[in-house]
Amino acid sequence: MTEAEAKQRLLQARRNVQRFRRLQNLWRRLVKHRTRKLREVIERRKANAKPHRVGRNAIRGGTAAERAAYLFEIAPGLFRSEYSESGAHCATRWALTNVSPGFRTDCSSWAQDVANAIGIPDPTGENYGSIFTGTVVAMCKQVDQAYAESHVGTAVLYGGGDSFHMGLSLGNGTSTTIEHGTPPLDYGHFDEFGLGTEVRYYRFLT
Repeated sequence: MTEAEAKQRLLQARRNVQRFRRLQNLWRRLVKHRTRKLREVIERRKANAKPHRVGRNAIRGGTAAERAAYLFEIAPGLFRSEYSESGAHCATRWALTNVSPGFRTDCSSWAQDVANAIGIPDPTGENYGSIFTGTVVAMCKQVDQAYAESHVGTAVLYGGGDSFHMGLSLGNGTSTTIEHGTPPLDYGHFDEFGLGTEVRYYRFLT
């Protein structure tokens, strides 16, 4: 390598560092701007007594139905990468942010954590102890499909007996559900498992 080539490479390296620093500063300004905007939104919602996020995993303000609807709106956009039907329930509820690895992170535990996040008593009467889909069948009042379509957070259970999966209805006049059946949160619907699969509805959040 000649001296001229070495100088050229050094100059290019310095330019690359400057470009990286400009992008880094731009990213920091963007994050700061978005954080400020988010705080402003939260403060406006607080001032108007509307549902708003408090801390990492709580929704406060408005009615229970409004809090549930707001949680369902924002939760899918937050990080979630775990799913496990084994392990103990996490003492720190995680309806909005991801549970720590090694803890139970399945459909029924997430539904129970939603109830905790919006500040209502455990719908199963278990005082936020360990539950599974059969607990909902045993402890919650069964309702019809029309109720599920019009009441946010109705438990939608799939399969006979204790059921093999559950979601929560959006209650917006459709058969749409939100559920934790895979690592991310998913939107589903009442007949997502096809003909022949029993579907039952139970009063849960509202």
